[in-house]
Amino acid sequence: MDKIKFPKINYIGNKEKLTKWICDKIPEDCCSIFDAFSGGVSVSFEAKKRGLKVTSNDIIKINYLLAHSLIENKSSKINKKDIEIIFTGKPTKGYMYKNFSNKFFFPPECMELDLYKENIINNLKGFKKSLAFTLLRRAMIRKMPYSRFNILWSKVKQLRDEEYSYEKYKRKRAYHNYSIKHHFLENIEEYNNAVFDNGQKNKAFNNDIFEVVDKIKSDIIYLDPPYCGTM
Repeated sequence: MDKIKFPKINYIGNKEKLTKWICDKIPEDCCSIFDAFSGGVSVSFEAKKRGLKVTSNDIIKINYLLAHSLIENKSSKINKKDIEIIFTGKPTKGYMYKNFSNKFFFPPECMELDLYKENIINNLKGFKKSLAFTLLRRAMIRKMPYSRFNILWSKVKQLRDEEYSYEKYKRKRAYHNYSIKHHFLENIEEYNNAVFDNGQKNKAFNNDIFEVVDKIKSDIIYLDPPYCGTM
């Protein structure tokens, strides 16, 4: 399983560079691990690669979708038919358009997101649905300067101006202006290749830790709670 690679997540606080060191500390007689605050699932993913039975939990829905699509999922991948379904139709003025136009993305981009979101909700199920939303998340992050959503819209527009970016930073950030669809398609292979079966019944939860901690049996628990007060 050494050839299986953790896909690029862009998650603040992600332990991607430390996962091997962390998992090396797990006692050899442990067969299962409970990642109680799984976040970007880098630790869960490394533990899964090592053949452990992994239980991932996070109260944030998108983190749960990451775990559901990459940890619990054993074989479901996004195929050509799924891609056609996701990107079929005309952009619409839905939730993203009404709430996030000229806040995170330009109005036409929000309309595209509304279309893709509805197509995923209405046509995909189970692990494919989670994986599609995980890829949509990745695409949205790729369009955000510094991969963050805490930047003022005035600054987002400024940094998405390629001429300004080059003049100021000697670098054009053209990838911010590639379409949502472009970024989605660009990452499919990497995410599909990260789906594998380690022979265990891994599980993902979307709960408050206090609601689930007494219900899970595991040899070891890994705790990486939120950083209170950060930003």
